[in-house]
Amino acid sequence: TADNLRSRGFLPPGFFLRLITKVIAWSQQTSDNSNVKLLYKSLAIVFFGGQRFRMQCVPFLNSIRVDIEGRSPIAVLERLQEHVSEVINVSMHNLKFTVRMAHSAGKSAVGSPVQWIQRQLIDSDSSSQSGMSFLALEKVRQCLKNRQHFVDDEGSTLLTLDNLLDKYKVWTKSYGTLEKYDVFLSYRQSPVDSPLVAAVFDRFSLFNITTSQRAIEVFLDNQRLEKGREFRDDFSKALTHSAVVVPFLSTKSMERMLKHDAESVDNVLVEWILALVCYNNKELQAMTHIRILPILLGPPDSNNERRRPFSFADIDFVPDIRPLATIAIVKDILKYNSLPVAVELDSYTVRSILKSLTVFNGFLPSDALDQSIVSDACELVVALLKTFVKDDDEKSHMTSAIKTDESIHQSLSNTKLTLDSPHHTPLSKDFVKAWDIIHDPKKIMKGKEQDLNDYLEDLGVYEANELNDVPVENLLEISKYW
Repeated sequence: TADNLRSRGFLPPGFFLRLITKVIAWSQQTSDNSNVKLLYKSLAIVFFGGQRFRMQCVPFLNSIRVDIEGRSPIAVLERLQEHVSEVINVSMHNLKFTVRMAHSAGKSAVGSPVQWIQRQLIDSDSSSQSGMSFLALEKVRQCLKNRQHFVDDEGSTLLTLDNLLDKYKVWTKSYGTLEKYDVFLSYRQSPVDSPLVAAVFDRFSLFNITTSQRAIEVFLDNQRLEKGREFRDDFSKALTHSAVVVPFLSTKSMERMLKHDAESVDNVLVEWILALVCYNNKELQAMTHIRILPILLGPPDSNNERRRPFSFADIDFVPDIRPLATIAIVKDILKYNSLPVAVELDSYTVRSILKSLTVFNGFLPSDALDQSIVSDACELVVALLKTFVKDDDEKSHMTSAIKTDESIHQSLSNTKLTLDSPHHTPLSKDFVKAWDIIHDPKKIMKGKEQDLNDYLEDLGVYEANELNDVPVENLLEISKYW
């Protein structure tokens, strides 16, 4: 509740300003847009990549309010969480933070979350706080994943599953089967490869595509396939309805193939043959439009910390035999999905399948940490997606835990500081002097000017359109000083 946040929460003075410094630096590195639309000491409207969002310091709740534009707010949210952690790690090691979703119980006197919070900004001693609560995002996600109602600490149902889906589904990672996917992750389950592939799946939630900033829909068997459904039907439909297939060709994945039995079905080979035939056969390519981007992984080192380079020579040890039972399953899958059976299927051997995958322009990390592999692999796949995925017809809209109020929304497209509110300082006549300080932080380091934190507290505002020209290294220098 609001009382809990007031009595138990703590928002250190200057925390918001330190966070904004990191946010703007990241915005300048990732956005091609005019990356800062509005900037006050307690409010900012910024771009990460092509996605616009607003941050507002809410001291009476010991909180920072975030409104994110687009159909997939997770990318911005998780990046902001990283920046918050960075600020904490520098100078506030014992500070903890949580992400909460504002919730008002029906048509109560408290009104909508935005009406309530605006009223509290004017009169923070207002007693009309009943009906307003702040739900832990992790608990919301867990309820959606397990298809459960949201139950409060007293055991009462606060939100039904349908209510959760209606209000908060966009703030959760996507689970369950879909009609089509952007990415299909194909791998052999093992203690070595499974954790890395799971991390890749999660990492894709940091990216959005198209002008509507929608999420990238990724197929991963243990996240998408539902109990009680036919495994091969679901995964084959997912693969043939995916834009990019990502085979994880690793040393570990080939171990079983070294002793391949032509009369046994290898499900990993089923996926790889299906992807190859859909790509290489002109008729199937015209129907599926599949792209393939393989990730080639060597074995882990002795400490399980890094991956050695993939050895192409290892493929020569795989038997050059036709996987008859596996090919028969692929033919059945094509027929089941009303796709033509390609004649070239009968020419595949286990070795030729692997060699065919290595022909593609994929990702070949060398002596890299898994974390680095995950990040770089996702960047490559997203870059490929953006070359051919068309913009959505749907208009971009604001998705927010507390929706944007009218006065702020009207200012989103205006670089001038036009807000008429008692809570924001008008443009200071000392702006030029402050601008000189920002452009040359060495002046601060030499002690020739008053402390920047105090100075910004007095000044209260920047000129947003000029802030785009601030060198990133200057902002980082300011961040270190703070």
